Amino acid sequence: MNLNQISIVVFCFIQEKRQDREVDHLFRILERVTELKDTEIAKTESLADIHLPKLSAELQVSESISDKLVDRVSSAEKLYAEKLEKKRKARTAEWDSFVHGMTSKCIRIDSLYKDKEEEVRQLYQKAEEKFLIRPRP
Repeated sequence: MNLNQISIVVFCFIQEKRQDREVDHLFRILERVTELKDTEIAKTESLADIHLPKLSAELQVSESISDKLVDRVSSAEKLYAEKLEKKRKARTAEWDSFVHGMTSKCIRIDSLYKDKEEEVRQLYQKAEEKFLIRPRP
């Protein structure tokens, strides 16, 4: 036998062993699936019947609580927005009042300044007439 023939024989032997292992592995998987089908499905169904109603009730409670929280948050946001708007209006009114007060003070100061200017002009005019610095026509 030459080297090629030996390697072919070894390859065939290894391939045969490999197929045997794969077949054994597939049979073990089939046994396990059959066992699970026979025992675990019924067990899973009974556990689901026991625990799913409780889980459903707990989920409904959780949903109710989350709905209440959402309502509280939205009402708090509305309240905050209303307070914010009231404060804005108050600041706007205060600013308008301040501007109006400053405007009226400025008008009053301008008026007083013009009155005093006229008084000073008349005072100098009278002083000029008194001292006959420049006669008035």
